[in-house]
Amino acid sequence: MEATVARFRFLRLMFLSVPLLGLAGLIGCEGKSLVNSGPVIRDTPPRLRAENQANQEAAKDTPEHQLVGFTETTEELTGNTVVAEVNGRPIFVDDLIGSIRLTVEADPKLTDEQRQGIMRAQLKQRLNPYIEQEIVLQELDRKVPEENRAMIEESLEKPFQGILNDIMAENKVTNQADLNELMLSQGTSVELLRESFFRMQKVQGFLSNAATAPETIDRVDLVSYYEEHLDEFTSEERVRAQEIIIRFTNEEQKVEARTKMQDVVRGLREGTEFAELAVRYSDALSAEKRGDLGWLKRGSLADKELEAQLFELKTGQSTRIYEKPDSFEIYRVQDHEKERTDPFQEVQKQIERKLKAQYVQEMRLAKLEELKDQAIVTTIFDEREEE
Repeated sequence: MEATVARFRFLRLMFLSVPLLGLAGLIGCEGKSLVNSGPVIRDTPPRLRAENQANQEAAKDTPEHQLVGFTETTEELTGNTVVAEVNGRPIFVDDLIGSIRLTVEADPKLTDEQRQGIMRAQLKQRLNPYIEQEIVLQELDRKVPEENRAMIEESLEKPFQGILNDIMAENKVTNQADLNELMLSQGTSVELLRESFFRMQKVQGFLSNAATAPETIDRVDLVSYYEEHLDEFTSEERVRAQEIIIRFTNEEQKVEARTKMQDVVRGLREGTEFAELAVRYSDALSAEKRGDLGWLKRGSLADKELEAQLFELKTGQSTRIYEKPDSFEIYRVQDHEKERTDPFQEVQKQIERKLKAQYVQEMRLAKLEELKDQAIVTTIFDEREEE
């Protein structure tokens, strides 16, 4: 069953990191634009069945707030089962899990009970985010003139094509027809991906228009944040080290290894670069990187004695020679950075940007909660959840 559910994830989250477009003025608010400063609603799975779109169009003629009472039952779920109503508009099974439904229904290994169980679990997981999106989209339809909504749709097409190009490159297909065929094999399609992308972008854009960052943040708030989050602006002490390791497996090889290490020490005394000696003598993989081990923090090495010595050394100094059961080893500190806290003046702008973003996100969430409070929503799970 887990393998079946795993197939549902194909391409679903491919476009989540795409920023919203600047669509200034399209929602009738001069000076504002649709920008993504942190989504507050997850993406929605696409509808799959065309008849549901017709049903939703018909539902627009139903007076708002004329609702049907729902209770969760054990009746079989079909694509046209109404699972919720938002201000009188129905949400169907296939609006949420159309591709999932087709996949589980086509899997001969699943029993009817298992199919219904998977669908109910997926509905519960996806329903609330979808309802939130539906609430926002209904508000967008009320507030945004029809001609502006059409402009928004047009402006979203170009970034969506960019998404498709990335997906084609990722899946090594050269055209949208082949991509669509591949997606159909996974229970979705280019058109369904487009619908889901447009829906998410419009929701986030509308909420962003309800949130305006303040021009400035009070200095007291900036300093307060700095003092309460000093760890964010404090770098850990660290060293960058190099190594030369000469290995042996028996006494004869040990003698040879000791001689090589003596040559290394002689070379260091004569001024030969540690990196050059690492390339020439070291048996460690790091020899390909001229002995470089990269940056090390306290606690990163299993050998605590060696770690302690590295952090005691200054830049350019080398350790003593370590004799191990199967190797001779020597280390050098390339650089040593002490713990440092950035001064407030250096991070003030960074803090201001962060606090502005937090303020905008809080406003977006507040707007969403306001719309949710005004909406009338019923679902087939309401009564069961209240018990």
